[in-house]
Amino acid sequence: MGAQSNRFVAAHRRRYVVRIEDAPTRRAFPKSWRLNPQQPLKGTVIFVRETNVKGPAVVLEHTFDINQVWSHRIVRADVDLTKGQIRFHALRRKDPRNHLLLATHDYNTPTKRFKERPRNTESHMNVPAASDLRLLITGHRIVEVGRPRSQT
Repeated sequence: MGAQSNRFVAAHRRRYVVRIEDAPTRRAFPKSWRLNPQQPLKGTVIFVRETNVKGPAVVLEHTFDINQVWSHRIVRADVDLTKGQIRFHALRRKDPRNHLLLATHDYNTPTKRFKERPRNTESHMNVPAASDLRLLITGHRIVEVGRPRSQT
């Protein structure tokens, strides 16, 4: 099975060699970076969405009017957490390098902070193991379906 996987990967790389070489170089992840869950959210998060028949798009569970002419089309939503705004850009196959700005909306960045649990304590023992729960993942929500019945 490993040999077949290796052949597939090699064939994939041969097929997309030009695309891979043309891709922008990625920056190295900073070694000094540390997660601070209490720090306010900042930066930009990018979403790709499809507008509906009347032109609005749904991003982060909010509906935003984009453009009635741009119905059932793909848009790029840049959520700027630092400035508190969302910019919607048109995406087109015929002109993939030109992203026309369609709309800009204000966005209230959530200020809710993460709760941290102490590590290496007994408190984490109360959390059921992943194998104890059957989870149904729908979209971006995880719903607990139920616990498997114990086999006695």
